[in-house]
Amino acid sequence: MEFPITVVGSANVDMIMQVERFPAPGETVSDGQFSQAFGGKGANQAVAAARAGGRVAFLGCVGADAFGEAILENLRRDGIFTEPVVKSVSEPTGIAMILINKQGENCIAAAPGANNALTSAHIESYAAFLKRSRMVVIQAEIPRIAVEKTFEVLADSETAILFNFAPIRKEAPKLSPRITYLVVNETEAAYLSGVQVGTFREAEQAARILRRQGPQNVLLTLGANGVWVETPQGGFHAPALPVQAIDTTAAGDVFCGAFATATTQGQPIHEAVHFACAAAALCVTRLGAQPSIPYREEVETLLKQQSPCS
Repeated sequence: MEFPITVVGSANVDMIMQVERFPAPGETVSDGQFSQAFGGKGANQAVAAARAGGRVAFLGCVGADAFGEAILENLRRDGIFTEPVVKSVSEPTGIAMILINKQGENCIAAAPGANNALTSAHIESYAAFLKRSRMVVIQAEIPRIAVEKTFEVLADSETAILFNFAPIRKEAPKLSPRITYLVVNETEAAYLSGVQVGTFREAEQAARILRRQGPQNVLLTLGANGVWVETPQGGFHAPALPVQAIDTTAAGDVFCGAFATATTQGQPIHEAVHFACAAAALCVTRLGAQPSIPYREEVETLLKQQSPCS
């Protein structure tokens, strides 16, 4: 069986605390509400792509523990193929602690655990599998060597690569021309380009600099201000759909996953960005990472209700 989308990335269990405000250093805030959910940028993007209507495989590393098995069972519930996932006997499953304030903003501290045990050898062993995908989606929440090995094994293939440079790593992988779509937010774009992004003009400038570094297309997400897209044919702005945000934790991941599905199903970039905007808009109206990820029918309903974002 072939899968148009393979996501190479991280998988975590998220421990979520809703608070009125973030505590100052040394302060205890005792008005929180706790919940537990599944997350990790790679797993989030895989679920987002699957719920958007894609056929998805996931390649990553979890611990040989109860959390790891729960992650795999959860991915399978969304129809995601998990055979490429390796179980580490030396590292526990990754955990993320997430604080969310009443404005929907978040602070995250993660213990990557088994995510850091994903090796280049494991990527190499699935080289043929990756090459059969139409698109491979990858992030920076796994070791740099695994990211670069993924680029390497796909160098002579026709498989599209979506690289989401998140979170920021001190040693960023080289932005290869083999990257079909680079997805970054304002902070990540500033880190890679040297341009502080606060206006649309600055977003355009940063995206153009990043394109000159190699990627064929740059998608610079701007939160409530939408997305700046820079392509070989020029740039355009896609506004966000207006919603009341309560949790932005998985917005970028949902955008990536939904965009991957739309693109592999033949939508041109303007329409794919439009679809991904709507999926991300729905996501931020809900609490949690994967619990917030919408299904295709919900996205299509929102698109019918709202004006296009391109």
